[in-house]
Amino acid sequence: DYMIEKIHLSIDDIYIILLSILVTYEHKQMIYLKKETIENNSIPHLSIDKINNFFKFLSINKDDYIKKSKENKIYDKSFGKFKNLIRYPIIEIESNLFIIPVFEQFIDTISNNLYFLLLENFRNQGKDESKKFLDEFGIILEKYVLELAIKQFGAKKIVDANKIVTN
Repeated sequence: DYMIEKIHLSIDDIYIILLSILVTYEHKQMIYLKKETIENNSIPHLSIDKINNFFKFLSINKDDYIKKSKENKIYDKSFGKFKNLIRYPIIEIESNLFIIPVFEQFIDTISNNLYFLLLENFRNQGKDESKKFLDEFGIILEKYVLELAIKQFGAKKIVDANKIVTN
């Protein structure tokens, strides 16, 4: 729901677009990527609107990338060198011509860092929105961990934290 609300993409949309990019890169051995190469009107997740939202959220043009890097003094220190590639794993080098400099980082951003990208989005909206997201995400994560623990150890061996800590 957060993904749809904030970037107009569902998790399914993101992963279908990712898979389409993977297939495009693999079969054509491309260095450059254009949005229309992954568009497919017969697959709802690959509409041009969804692809545009995907690129809007995960890409930056090369001039803005260089500007952000200089502002953050990325090249002056080793720590944080890949900060901008984590946030923007796709770089637009000219109009509708994109490059993915570190493909593994692109996959990592989508698979491991979506939470942090959402958190950044809510932090930019203000403290109240950020806290609301963190609280709701924490509850969802607790339920997920509890389900995993019950599956592994059995319901009788697991006690919900809310039954132990009542305040």
